Amino acid sequence: MGVKSYRDLQVWQKAILATKMVYWLVKRLPREELFALSSQMRRAAISIPSNIAEGHARNSTKEFLQFLSIAKGSKAELETQLILCVEINYLSPDDIAPIMTLLEEIGRMISGLIISLSHSTIHSSQPTINGIQRTTYSPYQFLPHQLYQPAVPSSQPPLATSTPPSYPYPLNFPPNP
Repeated sequence: MGVKSYRDLQVWQKAILATKMVYWLVKRLPREELFALSSQMRRAAISIPSNIAEGHARNSTKEFLQFLSIAKGSKAELETQLILCVEINYLSPDDIAPIMTLLEEIGRMISGLIISLSHSTIHSSQPTINGIQRTTYSPYQFLPHQLYQPAVPSSQPPLATSTPPSYPYPLNFPPNP
């Protein structure tokens, strides 16, 4: 059975759980952090499942990949804020350990989804003939001598006397007569 809704994605479900955990944790922060750190942590936590859901609802894989990238960034932001809470003695390492473990898992899942979608985008963008995928080649896939060696030596002078453009690998042009 395929994924019909973002709610079917395990990564989204785990991100919802992480958001609930953040809401529980920020209640333990000092009151003076209500509009600073705790607010920022809630926003970052909410951003993870929200971007997964929004990306899934978009019309293209490219857009979904962009939103997954944003979700991954929000995850890193939240991890940083949790570490900061420990560093300034608002929370203990034991307080944040469960959510940090969950965020690591979410990060791996997002990365796996990005890789999977990237591969499907690459393969689906290849041209097909009668439903059979056709391979297209880039000139950079071949060795320079296979591409640029003249088949028959020419007795005519070259069209241009300027030096050839620079390429990422050396080309063996015939010397100017």
